[in-house]
This record gives sequence, C-alpha cells and structure tokens, in this order.
Amino acid sequence: MTRPKPNLSRKEHKVLSVLKQNKDLNFRKADKGSTLVVMGKNDKIQEGQVLINDLHSYKPLDKPMVKEHTPQCHT
Repeated sequence: MTRPKPNLSRKEHKVLSVLKQNKDLNFRKADKGSTLVVMGKNDKIQEGQVLINDLHSYKPLDKPMVKEHTPQCHT
C-alpha cells in the first residue's frame, strides 16, 4: 500500500508541529471537509460553557452520577 502524498510542505509541517506543542491551543477537525481548526484553549472552554448553560438543551443533574455508572463502563 502506498502512502498518500503529503499536502503540507516540510516548513508547514514543522510549524504545525511547533504549534501543537502549545498547550494553550486546541486543534480539531472542522465539521466539513478536511480543514483543521485552531482555537485558543480559553475560547474552547467558553464555547463549552455556553453549550452547558443552554437549559433548553441540557438539564443540570440533581447529584453526580459517576459512582452509579462507573461499573457499567468497565463491563
């Protein structure tokens, strides 16, 4: 099986490697296509907080459910 041809130059690949070492950045694949999205860690946390605070989509738990469901995850 042959490897696909790289779509990044050596310089671009090196820059991407350096950026990935920065713990303040978050990398993820875009919803469509093969685009890479780079987002600041604080922006990512804020985005998640907005989703959690949307009471039309999420309901707060009365109590944590970790102890009840942990055994089910290990089966």
